[in-house]
Amino acid sequence: MFEKKHFKILFTSVLVLSLGVFLFRLGSGAFIDYDEATYAQVINTTTASGNIFSLKIGADRYWFEKPPLYFWLAAATAQVIPSKTWAYRLPDALFAVSAIALTMLITYELGASISATLLSGLILLTTGAWLEAGRQLRMDVPVTTFILFSFYAFLRGEKKPWWYVAVGIGIGLGVMVKSVIGLFV
Repeated sequence: MFEKKHFKILFTSVLVLSLGVFLFRLGSGAFIDYDEATYAQVINTTTASGNIFSLKIGADRYWFEKPPLYFWLAAATAQVIPSKTWAYRLPDALFAVSAIALTMLITYELGASISATLLSGLILLTTGAWLEAGRQLRMDVPVTTFILFSFYAFLRGEKKPWWYVAVGIGIGLGVMVKSVIGLFV
């Protein structure tokens, strides 16, 4: 249905559409529920303490419920972007778009069908639960992205063995975002 020469353009178009969907009015509105508000409080308190290596939920209360990687990313983003709500949600939105790209790459690697590749990305983009999770301050989307990255690296490793190193990197980053869930790959 599609020619190979158009693949890059169509692939990029799906990613640009995804960016538009996930970034449109990302910072509008307050944090949705208790988890989002708690994570934002941890980012604020940790940043204010000056020690990003010890997550805090209060001035004298350390917080150990989640690994630190997402909090570090959100804190770094907040240093550049003035809107805290937008800055804290931005890494999640970018991970959601990355997961769409990885889904398409995995589909292409497994089947080499351009139509199926584009369809897989569009299906994930239009999945309600993915849209909702990708626009919130959550750990689920980043860990899913790292799991997909590890799986993609494994598939690529069958042809080029140095990709197997990336499997370990993806697992490590997944663990740094959401603990043992990162091992699910």
